[in-house]
Amino acid sequence: MPKPFSMLPDKSLIVSVDSEPAVAVFSQNLTIIGSVFTTGAIHIEGQIDGDINAQTVVLGETGRVKGSITSDYVIVNGSVTGDVIGENVQLQASASINGTVFYRKVGIRIGASVAKLRRI
Repeated sequence: MPKPFSMLPDKSLIVSVDSEPAVAVFSQNLTIIGSVFTTGAIHIEGQIDGDINAQTVVLGETGRVKGSITSDYVIVNGSVTGDVIGENVQLQASASINGTVFYRKVGIRIGASVAKLRRI
């Protein structure tokens, strides 16, 4: 099993968590270039230029993602340039998605902006 926050040769970031629930927080002043994978939850206030795959993703109001998000549960307050793929997707009023949201269940607040929705 990789160490927490280890880098792969292709500059992808692996966030490793044991059996205890954990949340990786990416602060507002942090930019990551590369993909992020975790079996746990992440909260993003900074910018990620790459794909995200996690059990739970919370994108804060200052959070920016240039890439796709794949997750069981996604809450978007910030902006995504790419697709969002989730079992349960919540788009808050400040959400901006320039891509397609693929969902099983979706909640959209007034003010949210999304290019395309598609049920899976």
